[in-house]
Amino acid sequence: RADGGAANIAEGDRLPTLLSEQGNPRRARKQQPPSSGARARGAPTGAPSGARHAAAPLAAAPMLAPASTAPPAPGCAQEAMGRAAAGTSGAACLCGGSITGRVLQLSRRPDGCREVQRALEDAPDDMSREALTAELKGHVWESLMSPYGNFVLQKSIATTRPQSAQFIIDELLAARASGAGASVGGVGRAARHKFGCRVLQRLLEYCRPYQVVDLVQQLLTEAFALCRHRYGNYVMQHLFEHGTPEQRHDLAEALRSNASIVGSDPHACAVLSKALTYGAVEDRAALATSLAAQVGLLPRMSRTRYGHTAAKLALQALPRPALESAQRQMLAVSNRIRTTRYGRSVMTYMGCLIGAPGADPDALPPTEVDDFDDCGEDEDFNIDDCEEDEECMAPGSVAVMRQSTRRAPTPAEPAAKAASKMQAWSI
Repeated sequence: RADGGAANIAEGDRLPTLLSEQGNPRRARKQQPPSSGARARGAPTGAPSGARHAAAPLAAAPMLAPASTAPPAPGCAQEAMGRAAAGTSGAACLCGGSITGRVLQLSRRPDGCREVQRALEDAPDDMSREALTAELKGHVWESLMSPYGNFVLQKSIATTRPQSAQFIIDELLAARASGAGASVGGVGRAARHKFGCRVLQRLLEYCRPYQVVDLVQQLLTEAFALCRHRYGNYVMQHLFEHGTPEQRHDLAEALRSNASIVGSDPHACAVLSKALTYGAVEDRAALATSLAAQVGLLPRMSRTRYGHTAAKLALQALPRPALESAQRQMLAVSNRIRTTRYGRSVMTYMGCLIGAPGADPDALPPTEVDDFDDCGEDEDFNIDDCEEDEECMAPGSVAVMRQSTRRAPTPAEPAAKAASKMQAWSI
């Protein structure tokens, strides 16, 4: 009744309705005409209530958006069906067909790169993942340098088969040969990049050794420089973890020949720790001996945050005569070493090694420590302070010397220490 004849409703037509409303008061209240304040703009003042009800939709009609007659975009039907089947919202639902042909474009945006990563994870099979990853061919360097595209490259390497990531390796190697524009430097430049180092780490983790042999060779040619680089050191650490025994040996030799410089660099000390953990027994002993042969190097490493872990591993890898020589060297400057919590941790660890001949330091039982700072930030070792252990009480050991000079705390010291901590927390 939205046409012009709605204003000429006969009273006879309304009689059955009025009678039914009198018999049902609740229905009468529900169907009361709107008040004067809610009267439709298009209805005349003297028109019947039916006309005002009919005019209200006409007044609100221009506010509705007209229905679009354009055909749906490709992939929208699949995405809608996926939402209906999964019961998820449009932002959370992803169908592989909805991003086909737009992988590179989406990889340049923060929200788009998340969509591509979820699509790679939710793809039904390897062929679907490889079809999405293939859209990045020819754009590896652009994605590698992108703060968002590098995550897509990493996810594609981690979710697809190793041979599917071969094009990434090929483009990195070809960049060195081309030597043009932003590609100058090849693999070494990628290792020095904030985002590129992540992609190289994933390649070392997931690809076959024969796939990355040329890539690793380029890394080894710049091993000394990359070990001291802010981002390159992470790639060299991964090379120790996932490389072949021959590659680990070559990298350990590069570190051993430059022991004095490597041991003094905070970034290279992290690589030293990996070398002394994953290297062969002979390589670890040779590297530790080279570090101990540098006068004053181990004491300096022991006092730093990143060097004290490498110093512990070096002491553990030393043969017995070399260990005793290193102990004499460190005891000469023990007062200076103990000025830091890292140094105190190393001195205690060395006491455990000297006091337990032939024992595995990791197997020694931990004991109660007297100073929480001595082992607060070292999770690789559980015996940072084990001077109370009976095996560490050999005559002349560092633990005995430290216990003999230990002063019993006064009753007021624990309260003062607790008050200072509470004040620091409140600040």
